[in-house]
Amino acid sequence: MRSIIKRTVAAVEPWYNWGAVTVERLDAVSEDHGNEGDVRFFDLQWFGLHLSFQIGRTPAKATAGQIANRARHRAEAEQRHAERNQRRTAWDDAHADYTDARARFEALPVGTPEESVACDVWVEAMARLIEDVPAPSGKALAIKVELAASRDIPFHPEWTAAIAADARRLHAEGF
Repeated sequence: MRSIIKRTVAAVEPWYNWGAVTVERLDAVSEDHGNEGDVRFFDLQWFGLHLSFQIGRTPAKATAGQIANRARHRAEAEQRHAERNQRRTAWDDAHADYTDARARFEALPVGTPEESVACDVWVEAMARLIEDVPAPSGKALAIKVELAASRDIPFHPEWTAAIAADARRLHAEGF
């Protein structure tokens, strides 16, 4: 019985001790050149490497620096996630305002006195959506481009700058 327990513990030990092994995170993730999925894949690669070299051995303990780096990378990832959620919420609110303003304008009969005011509100909501609110995703960026192109006039310089800034930021975030 004792030998069975020893063999079982020897087989399970590399898996159990994996939590004590930490690897340096990719600097690209902390610099916003990747996303959290890259880190998970990176960890899986190191886990496979760990299994191929560490079966039957006790892995080294993490250093204080590695533990501090892991905590820092997790905090940075949480901060980026919160920023993305904030941008998504702002976009959803602005897009809802634009949709409501457009629906109100289109519901008015032609030639009514409120028509010009409703049109102004609609155009202001569109300008706010394009210029002031960052696109949280590629889909939102496509909506911005479609709205800007729907005006049948050349893009305003502010719109072009806002759309280009969103495209660069989304590319840097890995979207």
